[in-house]
Amino acid sequence: MTLSSSLKERLDATTTAVWRFGFAVMGRLSRAALTPWQSWGGQRILVVAPHPDDEIAGCAGSLLHHRAAGDEVCILFVTDGGSSRALGLNREEMVRRRHLEAAAVVRASGVSHSIWMGLPEGNWQPEQFWPQWQSALAEWQPQMMYVPSRIDFHPEHHQAAYALSRNLPDEMVMRVYQIQVPLTAVLSNIIINVSQWSAQINQLIHCYHTQRQSLAAIIRPRQYAAQYYGQGQLIEPFWQMNAAAYKQLHQKAPTTWSSSPFRGLRYRSFADPLAYVQGKQMRQGLSVQAFK
Repeated sequence: MTLSSSLKERLDATTTAVWRFGFAVMGRLSRAALTPWQSWGGQRILVVAPHPDDEIAGCAGSLLHHRAAGDEVCILFVTDGGSSRALGLNREEMVRRRHLEAAAVVRASGVSHSIWMGLPEGNWQPEQFWPQWQSALAEWQPQMMYVPSRIDFHPEHHQAAYALSRNLPDEMVMRVYQIQVPLTAVLSNIIINVSQWSAQINQLIHCYHTQRQSLAAIIRPRQYAAQYYGQGQLIEPFWQMNAAAYKQLHQKAPTTWSSSPFRGLRYRSFADPLAYVQGKQMRQGLSVQAFK
């Protein structure tokens, strides 16, 4: 017998509550201790989003934190998101819709600026990225970047991480964000308490109408992190490093990377812990590799 939608929702909510409790227990047992970072203001921040919506999945609350602190924030959208087949839309209509949705996020978040590269999702090479990337760096002159990484399984996220790592000043502060694959405590070394922006985060999620299903899980890891570190209701974790370490991590082409060890959070919460357990050894190895 097929479960009704309402029953699935109730089971999902109950399972999420159980996992939150489990993360709280694990945090106490491991004596997890990271002090939430706070911006002092006056910084120039660049967020690199491989797809329109990755900026929300990865660091929506941190965008709002930076804006509230008086930082200037720019979002760089790398691809046009046209390969999504959500809602049965064709490529042309999907690109149009996602461009409009990204613009809505820029307005709703109050970020200072945005750059739409619009590279065709699934059909671009780093050589197409680099000229626009150099122009964006020169124009925005960021002091800190929020970026994707190889702690992922999506080929576009891999491609974007590899491409942007080719041309970076070594002293640049890089913050790797998590999208579907959690960084876990193995890699997280910076956390930002974004509990006070819960309503605004949900507003930004709703801007991406076409991506509602793919964004359904992004609140849960923020809740789990809050329980694990025993702080607030929503925590965004990051893996901070300098650009030299980021380049070391991504120096080889993505075709040489193994994405199979990683598992992302799914639409329903029933198997969420697997995303944290699977790939632990790979995370440990990458942690060492970044700082060789």
